[in-house]
This record gives sequence, C-alpha cells and structure tokens, in this order.
Amino acid sequence: MSTKAPIQRAIDYGDCSVSTSDVKFESGRLEEAKATVCITLYNYDNFILDALYSVFDQTLENLGLVVMDDCSTDFGLRRVERWMEEYAGRFTGARVVGHHVNRGLGFARNGAIAQAESEFVMILDADNELYPRCVERLVSGIDGTDFAFAYSILERFGEESG
Repeated sequence: MSTKAPIQRAIDYGDCSVSTSDVKFESGRLEEAKATVCITLYNYDNFILDALYSVFDQTLENLGLVVMDDCSTDFGLRRVERWMEEYAGRFTGARVVGHHVNRGLGFARNGAIAQAESEFVMILDADNELYPRCVERLVSGIDGTDFAFAYSILERFGEESG
C-alpha cells in the first residue's frame, strides 16, 4: 500500500472577474442586449476575423459581443481591437477583455460569461463561425420557456482546424 498523498484533482482558478484581466475595448451597453456572443481567443489570429464577421452577420439585431483573450502571444488581440474600432457600432454592446496570464479555455469561457449582461449567452471559439440566423433561432427556441439552454448543431468545413 502506498503512503504517497493522493494527487490533487481540483485546481482553484480563483475569480474570473476583470481583476485578473483588463478591458481593452468597450462600446455601447451590454446590459441592453437580448443575447451576447462570447468568443474565447488564444493564438487564433488566422481565424478570429472569420468568427467576428459571422457574429456581425447575425440576424438578431439586439446583440452583444464579448471577446475574451487568454493572453495570446500572436496578433489575435490586436486584430480584434482594430476590428472593434470599425464594427462595434453594429452591436448593442461590445467588450474586449485580455487576461494577464494564460489561464486555459474553461477560465476564459467563465470570464467571458461573467462579462455578458444579457439574458442569453452563446459561447463561440475563435476558430468557429455561425450561420447568420443561428443566435436568433436559438433565442426564439428558448425565450419564454423553462429551458435553461439551447445548443447549435456543429458542421465541419474544410480540413484546417485550430
């Protein structure tokens, strides 16, 4: 029988609030959005603009956007900031937040959700895209019901992945 201590299985990631990150860009009023798309970003500068344009093209008009950068070492965050300067007006509210250190996908997602102030939230990874009616259809399917969440069907495009 081993006398070694058991391996610690849980890691305390602490507070997912802005205190562990900085707001890099903010526009509008996220609290007035019906739904918010939260994009997590870590070293996907070659995919992030496609993800952003797919959110821009959503048919739901009252839409918020949060991008949570998990301390990327590429140009992804800078691309997002430049894109937001030009296109943030399409959204009811938009915010870009950057972590001080890389904390992992789960922490980034939780932090993005914490930034959203709308009734509905959709998570989108930076290497994914949405069909134009995606958010509107998901919201209409659960708005006014007792359902806690709705999830979209995934479709693979091409062989390249992030």
